[in-house]
Amino acid sequence: MKNTVKALIVTAIAGIALTACTSEPAKNVAATGTETTTTTTSATSPAAPVQPATQTVVVTETQTKVVETKAVVDDFGYGKLKFGIKLDEATKTGLLTKNEAPEGACTLHKTVREGAHIDISKQFGLATVNLTGGMQTAKGIGIGSTLEQLKAAYPKVVTTDYGPMRLKAEKTDVNYFFWVQNGKVTGAQLRLITQDCVS
Repeated sequence: MKNTVKALIVTAIAGIALTACTSEPAKNVAATGTETTTTTTSATSPAAPVQPATQTVVVTETQTKVVETKAVVDDFGYGKLKFGIKLDEATKTGLLTKNEAPEGACTLHKTVREGAHIDISKQFGLATVNLTGGMQTAKGIGIGSTLEQLKAAYPKVVTTDYGPMRLKAEKTDVNYFFWVQNGKVTGAQLRLITQDCVS
């Protein structure tokens, strides 16, 4: 009986020793797993950055710009209505309404399209053109232009003692008058220097 117990003990010890010799250490398995994970991670390339969606919007977006065409009044007048022409000739252009003023030295009319007031002297001919919102000078100045734009277009414009800013036309005996309030042009008139309609 004693011999049998000893034999079993020896066999168990031998089995344990054999298992210890043939098994990988747990820490080595764990290390191998760590190395595999590390290798896999370092071999993975980073994802490419996502481009902002706004780039596509900017590229594909289109804009429509509305350009407003305005009638031009220059040193010589308004189209066929030239400074100095007499009433009969001005009437034949078809650009004026009938006289709206009482009998006197001048007649008062409006342009058919823009409704701009025009004075015609019996002695001196077409004397004034008062700009409306649908009109501008040859240099783009009209109702709503800023004071900075006015001075940039006409550097020689000066302020008069009686209110409006004045400028002598370069090519004719005509003065430009501009009324400015709060930094913007609120009124504009071209006027013969020698006339008897307005003072």
